[in-house]
Amino acid sequence: MGTRPPNSLLLFCDIMKEKLVIVPTYNEAENIEELVGVVMALDCPFDMLVVDDDSPDGTAQLVEALQPKYKDRLHLLKRPTKEGLGPAYLEAFQWALDRNYQYLFEMDADFSHDPYDLTKLYDILQQDKAITAFYSSDERLKENFAPLTGALDKVKAIGGYEFDWKDGIEEVVSKKGHDIGVKAQELQAQYPELVHERDNGYLAVDYIKLNAVLIEAVKELAAKVDELSK
Repeated sequence: MGTRPPNSLLLFCDIMKEKLVIVPTYNEAENIEELVGVVMALDCPFDMLVVDDDSPDGTAQLVEALQPKYKDRLHLLKRPTKEGLGPAYLEAFQWALDRNYQYLFEMDADFSHDPYDLTKLYDILQQDKAITAFYSSDERLKENFAPLTGALDKVKAIGGYEFDWKDGIEEVVSKKGHDIGVKAQELQAQYPELVHERDNGYLAVDYIKLNAVLIEAVKELAAKVDELSK
């Protein structure tokens, strides 16, 4: 785990309920209490949503026990079965959109992502040096818009997995141990423009652009729910 950021990085931090950290979990009882404590203790306040896929090790129950301590900041979505990352994120994004969160951050529960980087990332988004990221999505720079269609069916064809990184791959990727993620080949079959082949021949996923797909999938799912409720 990293180190607490200096106070200078808190310049743009505020107390508005606009920042949500989404943490999908399955059998993370060993880590979830510590992760919640670290995120809740950050000088820059973040809310957290744990999306648990019915972990048999009691992950959801540990989160429920912590909720009174972090009232209105620690939230839990309990899903009835293990369905993988894609559906978990879809449900989490819809939950966040319904509550008007402005910034969504995604983290694994095993500390493979440094919680202290949350403050740094939020700070970057607020400063002028993030202006390229904002402008790159400005509709005034684009033309020939067309809505994504069939996003929900394509997302359903992409799996979310837990897996172990192979030994001896340090020269390719700085990952090790147990992890969760997607298969680039599966995503490539649905959205080839979101997968790039690196110089070493391995595939990499453009997770930033994947957000647009997930947004449309959430909307399609919401439309289906609305239709069924009529």
